Formats: sequence, structure tokens, C-alpha cells
Amino acid sequence: MQKNDFDDLFLRALAERVQIIATEASAHFSKLDNQQLNFKPADNTWSIGQCLDHIITTNRQYFEMLKPMISGWRDKNQVRSKPFRSGLFGNFFVNSMKPNPKRKLKSPDIFLPAQSEVTKTILNDFERNLQQVLQLLQHADGADLNRIKVTSPVTRLIRFRLGDCFNVLVTHSERHTAQARGVLAAPQFPGGAV
Repeated sequence: MQKNDFDDLFLRALAERVQIIATEASAHFSKLDNQQLNFKPADNTWSIGQCLDHIITTNRQYFEMLKPMISGWRDKNQVRSKPFRSGLFGNFFVNSMKPNPKRKLKSPDIFLPAQSEVTKTILNDFERNLQQVLQLLQHADGADLNRIKVTSPVTRLIRFRLGDCFNVLVTHSERHTAQARGVLAAPQFPGGAV
């Protein structure tokens, strides 16, 4: 993944976190075979492939809304006037997405991963998906991350600041790549724990 320059320090920090996710995913998962990518430690858990697919599926739902919103911010004069500050709801939402949660959250149906087996192409798909996140962050550099509002794809009742939305996407990706790394540590992992 390429290094991007940002004027906005908040977006720069998010981009750096995306770079770390990509680097760690490549280091941990690139040499796995299909059996390892699809291994589930228990019936009610996700495989590594499903964790990555879930991130891709979730991000794509947000991409559909974010792309037109981000491409039009200059036309609507929604230019950054002050540094981003997380809103109360956005802060709560981001904290609920952090890795190693105190309680598990059930994913909404529209974000559920594939129930069938994934192939090694999931790794390239994941890399491309993270690249799209970086591109959206780059296109939003200079936008008013406080004033532009995003509606959740799950329900119109949930709206948060654009900056919070980006933070949720990155934090969510960190959470589920950490979950995928946890699958590697399972004692019954094919080929031994990695």
C-alpha cells in the first residue's frame, strides 16, 4: 500500500492505522491455504476468511454512501473550518467497535460474511478494500468532518459525523483482523497454531 500525505492530522492518523492493518494482515494471513482460511474454532465463530469478508462487506455498504458525499463536499462548501472532534454518539460507537470487546455485538444481517468457504482471493479483495478506504480518506482531506453527516446503512435513525464514520470503519477493521489473528492461536488450527 502506498503512503498518502494528508493535511488533516486526524485523517493522517486513520490512514496510518489502515496501513498497519494491511501490513499485519499480509504478515499473518498471506501464506495460509484455503483450509486454514476457512477453519472455524467452533461452530458459532467465524473463520479468518469470514472475518475479512465481514470487513469487506461492511465497508462496501458504507462506500456506496460515502463516495457521492465525499465527491461533492467542495461544491457544497463543506470545507474544514476546525479540527475534527468526535460527537457523543460517534465516540460511543467507536468505543463499541474496539478490538477485544467487553461484550460481543451481533452484526446486522446486511454486514454478515459469506457462509460458504472463501478462497485465497479474499486476501487480494481485502487489500483492495483497504486501498479504497485510503482513497476515501484522501478525497475527504479538507472536508468538514464535523458538519458532514453520514446515515448508517442499517437504519436511518443512526447518523454520525463523517469523521466518526471513518473512525468506525478503521476501528471495526482493527477489531475483526484481531479476531482473525485469534483464530490462528486456536490449538486445533490446521498445521498447528501459527
